[in-house]
Amino acid sequence: MEIDYSIRNLPANTHGIVMMRLPDGADTILIDGTIRQSRTTCHLNQLGEYRLTICIDADKLGKDSCSRNFMLTCEEFNVKTRVDVERRCKNLSDWHCKDSIISCLFGIARYSQPSPLVEIEYLRTERGGDGAFAGPYFVVHNHSNDTIYGEWLPGYLWGSFSKWIDGKYEGDHVGQICTTWEDQPPLYPGKVKEAWIASMGRRIVPGKYRFNLHYSTDKGTGSYSLSHESDSFRWWTSLENWHLLTCEFEASYDSPKQ
Repeated sequence: MEIDYSIRNLPANTHGIVMMRLPDGADTILIDGTIRQSRTTCHLNQLGEYRLTICIDADKLGKDSCSRNFMLTCEEFNVKTRVDVERRCKNLSDWHCKDSIISCLFGIARYSQPSPLVEIEYLRTERGGDGAFAGPYFVVHNHSNDTIYGEWLPGYLWGSFSKWIDGKYEGDHVGQICTTWEDQPPLYPGKVKEAWIASMGRRIVPGKYRFNLHYSTDKGTGSYSLSHESDSFRWWTSLENWHLLTCEFEASYDSPKQ
């Protein structure tokens, strides 16, 4: 499990603790109160239900905590946790508001392999109808009974790419993400939908690549919701489940080939 943890714009005596209860009932502290920013990794060696708890002590500003449970089966290959705590304007719709609140972003994302009934194909001759989006382009076939939602906007299957360098794929590059696009339906069972790199696509130099597409079968995945709020704290939480669909391809614009 990867943990991205940050406390910003708060007094130096603000302390946070990240605790986890394991499936066997044992408790462990992942991040103690001396750390304000950290990117760390821990290994989850048990299958079953985990409980992750974030406790924030902001001294005179108050104390609060939030817990979320997630399951670990034999299907996941990674879990990512994000904890972002900062002082923010209490009323975001009022530019003149001088009151502030401790805003806590707490997200857990599980990553697993895709269904064998969801297939992806490289459209090696597709260049984009009007040239606005250079590609590369792909098409996803949904032979499963699940509805498929994209990572940034539910109706768009945008992904990233890695380049083959010295015997392995490196990097995870995306184009410009724009979430103001017109709403489109998700990928329903028995249907197909085009996919490309981020929201704009980009022309890449000839070479060997891998397209990385995260999709979910849960509607609303990828968005944070207000969990609870007090006079001093506001908690935004999310529990996401992603499947990683990949496609290896070779970009060669003179004589394209798979």
